[in-house]
Amino acid sequence: MKRYTARLGLDQQLGKFAKAGMQLQFTYYDVDQRTSPMDEASKISPFSLPRDSAGTVVLSPNNEAARWNPLIDEEPGIAYNNSVTQRTFGVAYVEINPIKGLSLRTNLGMVFTSLANGAFFDKNSLLQRGTNSLGSYTSGKARNTNWENISPTISSSKNIISHSLE
Repeated sequence: MKRYTARLGLDQQLGKFAKAGMQLQFTYYDVDQRTSPMDEASKISPFSLPRDSAGTVVLSPNNEAARWNPLIDEEPGIAYNNSVTQRTFGVAYVEINPIKGLSLRTNLGMVFTSLANGAFFDKNSLLQRGTNSLGSYTSGKARNTNWENISPTISSSKNIISHSLE
């Protein structure tokens, strides 16, 4: 799996009574997936030879037709399943403080996602187990928007002698 992430945050005071800012994050995932070999490995005889004398992976160790070699998907061209996801998340806000102790804030958030998955499973792969080969490609994009108006926040503080109450 490859994953890259970048983040950026900005805040700016706008005069005495307001401030604005934004946060932006971009994430990239590149993931190779495979059919889990553990289930098949737990069912074959421990005395099975995974490779023949020439070093080639044996499809069915001990000639057990119902059992497949858990190493078969590691052979070139047998199984490929890759997903690439790109996600951008951004939030912008404005906060106004019209009087001391009162704060009004609004947030606008957006998420953009792009996904692509390509897969190929040979007829001798763990997934297909002797049936026809299978290939697929899917892709998609999504966008979500969220606007929050955060209710007014009221705060006050008073110093009494050398103590502070908030």
